[in-house]
Amino acid sequence: MLDNPIFNLMEQPIDFFNDLRLKRKIPVWWKYRKLHKIFGSWNLGDIEYMRIYFFMYKDEQLLKTTLIKYEEYFDNTLEYLKVLKPNKSIEDNERYKLLSQDFFATHKEITDSFDEIIEKMKKEAELEFQKEIHLLKNKGDIEKMYTINKLIDEESWVLLSFRERYGNGVWVAIGPVINHLYELQQIKDGGDIQSLDLGDYLENVGSWLPTAFALDYYSAVDALEEKIKTFAHIDSWRSAVGDAFLCIYESDDGSYGLRRAVEAKNPALLPPKIENGNLIEQDN
Repeated sequence: MLDNPIFNLMEQPIDFFNDLRLKRKIPVWWKYRKLHKIFGSWNLGDIEYMRIYFFMYKDEQLLKTTLIKYEEYFDNTLEYLKVLKPNKSIEDNERYKLLSQDFFATHKEITDSFDEIIEKMKKEAELEFQKEIHLLKNKGDIEKMYTINKLIDEESWVLLSFRERYGNGVWVAIGPVINHLYELQQIKDGGDIQSLDLGDYLENVGSWLPTAFALDYYSAVDALEEKIKTFAHIDSWRSAVGDAFLCIYESDDGSYGLRRAVEAKNPALLPPKIENGNLIEQDN
C-alpha cells in the first residue's frame, strides 16, 4: 500500500504519537488518518483541530459517531488499495485518482459535520455566557431569585422554560415534578385547542400557579420570583401546586380536557385560600 512521501515529511513525530493515542480510544481514527497519508490530504489544520477536540472532550460522542458512520467505507477503501498499482498501470492510476477525489469529498463531509458540532457548542457557550453577563450587570439578581433558588435547593423543585407557540415570548414554570412541567410544555406545543386553553387557564383561574410569561427569559424569571415569594414558604401552597399540576397532567386529552375540568370546578385547579399558612378552602 502506498503512502504519500511529501505528506509524511509534513507530519511531525508528535502527530504520529497523538494518532496512536487516539487509536486506542477510537480505532476508526487510525483508518481515517491512514487514508490521509495515502492520498496526501493537505488539510492538516482540520486534523489537528479534531485531535485537540478529542483530547479536550474525552467523552465526546458526536464526532466519533460521524467517523464510525464511515468506517465501512474506510475499510473497503483500504482493502482495495492493497491490490491497486497506480505506478504500473494507467487504469489503476485513474482508479487511484477517483478514489482520492472520493475520499476528499468524504473528508469534507466529515469536516462540515465537525464544523456544525463546533458551531453548536459555540452558540451554547455564548448563551450561557450571556446569562453570566446578565448576572454581572445585575449583581442583585441572585438575591432577587432567592425564592426560586430556595425551592430548587431545599425542596428539589425544577425550573423549566419554553417558548410561547403563538407569537413571541417565553414561559417559565417551577414545580415539584419535572414530568408535569414537561406536560405543560407539550400542551403549549400541541394542538390549538389544548394550547390556547392552557394559556387561558394559567392567565386567569390558574394565575395563582408558579408560572410566568414575558417577552424574554430574564423578565419571565423576574416575574415568577415576584409572583411566588409571598407563598413559596407555605407547605399547603406547595402541596396545592403539586395537586394542580398533576390535575393538568391527568386532564389533558389532546382536546377540551382541561377546559372541562376547569368548568367543572375541579378543586385541584381552583385558587387555594390560605390563612396563617393553612389551606382553608377552595374558592368557588
